[in-house]
Order: sequence, then structure tokens, then C-alpha cells
Amino acid sequence: PAGYVTESGMKLGAWYRTIRGLYKDNLLSADKQQELEQIGMQRTSVKERTWRQYYELAKAYYEKHGDLAVHLKYTTENGKNLGIWISSQRYAKKKGALSGEQMDLLEKIGMSWHQFSSKWKIGYEYAERYRKAHGNLEVPADYVNDDGFKLGAWIAAQRNKYRNNKLKLSQIKRLEELKIDWNPNDTAWERAFAEAKRYYETHHTINVKDSCVTDSGFCLGSWIANQRTNYRQKKLTREQVKRLEACGIWWSVTEEKWNRGYAQAVKFYRENGHLKMSKNYITPDGFELGSWISIKRAAYKKGKLRADKVELLENVGMVWNPYEEKWEQAYSLAKQYHSNHGDLNHISALLVVDEFPIGEWLRGQQRQYEKGRLQPERKEKLEKLGIVFQNSSTVNRKVMAGDIFYKQKRAVI
Repeated sequence: PAGYVTESGMKLGAWYRTIRGLYKDNLLSADKQQELEQIGMQRTSVKERTWRQYYELAKAYYEKHGDLAVHLKYTTENGKNLGIWISSQRYAKKKGALSGEQMDLLEKIGMSWHQFSSKWKIGYEYAERYRKAHGNLEVPADYVNDDGFKLGAWIAAQRNKYRNNKLKLSQIKRLEELKIDWNPNDTAWERAFAEAKRYYETHHTINVKDSCVTDSGFCLGSWIANQRTNYRQKKLTREQVKRLEACGIWWSVTEEKWNRGYAQAVKFYRENGHLKMSKNYITPDGFELGSWISIKRAAYKKGKLRADKVELLENVGMVWNPYEEKWEQAYSLAKQYHSNHGDLNHISALLVVDEFPIGEWLRGQQRQYEKGRLQPERKEKLEKLGIVFQNSSTVNRKVMAGDIFYKQKRAVI
């Protein structure tokens, strides 16, 4: 320091400053200059040496990249903030703090003194490098390069300026030389549609599950789902709607589920001749057809199933009330037995007709009657077959008699 004083009282700081001035102006003898140089004396100041050090880093950058398009936060491999230094040189020139020699040196390695044009040039240079590395300018919106430059945001900004007529013709020309796509959303849609169309030509549908991925790795299911969302939000053009409909897209997911379920129901009917199945039935290809049939019955019962869908299901053997159908089938067997054998009041609970436990079924009707749960129309139909509904004690005596009678006549039955 200039004010440094040794323990013996010598003002070494002031002496060193004076000697350094004489040395710099070459006013010392050769012997004294040599002695000073042996202990590290240099003609240039620390500030000058620091400037020279950063200049060499800038020169190395220029020799490698051909420009000084350095982002403000750019640092060299050894941790030097070259981006800030470049910016500081513009400020120094503006304040008249750079020598003519320094300005000449910087201009020889591509220094641009205009900050705003330089910012665009920096972005362009990074875009050019990206193009060389990737073969395109399809830069993700959140892409940040290794120098910390937000290239994705910069590219998006250029597209926005282009749409608002705020780009210079020279800038437009230079970006188009890099094959920039001014409308990337349209391009992306066309590529995705091409994938969807290829799938349609092979599978004859594009109504796939959300998880569907094509052989080429394209997420077709999620793309189709997005198109349905865009359709509801009126974000698709008429041409896009027309082209998707030509591939048979279903805009409604509800309608899509109906079509899938109905196709499975038709297939089951053709193979089995009916739609009788448990609620838990699942087709070989994994479709929960039993559950789907049950849901349609519930919708029909509530009056929420369209007439055209009701007709379609009835054409493939749909029974809206399977319990009613079972009752009618049992009633038909009871009627048949009555026609052949007469009395139905003295049969055994063990009586089976065509593998159906008609005796137990008739006892069940008696129990329903005693509990007040037997529908009047059913009671009336059974009474036409001669069934006499009585209290429990009477029924038990007749059942016991019926069992004896049944055992005596079983061979005949």
C-alpha cells in the first residue's frame, strides 16, 4: 500500500510508488532496472495486466467461435466472468476510459460496441450453433445452453416479433437461412397427423386408449385425447376437424366407450346367442363387458338410455330385467308341469324339471307371498295354475305330504 511504513520507520509504500513511476518512464539506470525486475517489478499496472489477461481470454474465445457473442453470465473454464468483462468494455468505451490501442485490439476480435444489436447477434450466434449441432431450430421453450443463454425463450421471442412485424428484414432473412419455422405448432400438428393416418391405414381406427404408443414411438393415445380437448375448446381449424373425421375420430369419450362396449356385446352375442353373463365377466381381450351391460341396464331403468341404443341392444338379445326373465322361465316350466301332471300344491321341494329346481322355486314364491313381496300380477298368474297361497303351518303340512307323494311317484315323473 502507498502508506505502508516499516518497523524501522521507513515509508516503503511511498518509496515503491516513486521508484515504480521512474521505472515505468525509463528514468532509472539499467542496473537499477535490472535489480527491480529481479524482485518482480513490471512496467504495467495491476489494472493493465488484468485487462490484458481478460483480453487474452476474449481473443481465445474469438479464435474458437469466430465472434464475441458472449452471454452476460458466461464464464470461462477457469471461472473468469468473461461475459461481464465484455459488457464492461462497452461501458468503459462509452465513458472514454479505453485507450485507442485497447479499442483497436477489441475490434480486431469482433467486438460490437452497440449493446442491443449485440444482444440480437449473441442470440443469433447461439441459434446458429444449435442449428449446426442438431440440424434444426426446434428448440424447446425452456432450453438453456451451456453458457446459460435462454435460447428457447429467444427463439420464441423472434417468432412473436415476426408475427407482430417487429423484426427487420435482414434479421428475418438471416433466421430463415437457419431454416427457422415461424409456425412450429402447425408443423408439429402435421407430423402428428401423419403418424395418426399411418396408424389408421393399418388398424382402420384412431380411437385408441390414452396409453397407446405406435411402433415408431409416437404417443398416439395422448395426442388423440388432446385433439378432443382442442375440439371442445374450438381450437382446431375446420380443415383439421375434417381430416380427423375422415379417419373416424370420436369426439366424445362417452360415445367412444359406447361404441367399444357395443362392439364387444355384438361379438359375444354372435358367439353365444345371448347376452347372459355375470357382472364380473371380462372378455378375453380384457374388456369388462359384464359391468358395461349392467351399467346399460341401470341407465335403461332410469330412462337415460337413448331409444336408438335401446333398439341396438335389443337386436342382440339384451334383457333389461334378467330377474324378470328368470321368473318367466321358471313360470313356463311350472306351467308345463301343470299341463302334464295337474296339481302343483302337493309337489316336493326336491322336484326338478329340465334341470331347474321347480319345487324349491314354488316354495320361494310361497315365502314371497307370506312376506308380502309377491307382485300381484305374479300371484294372479300362479293362481291360474291352481296354486293356493296359505299360511306357513298349512304349507308345512302339505309340503311333508307332498314329499311322501313325490317319493311314491318319482319314477312316473
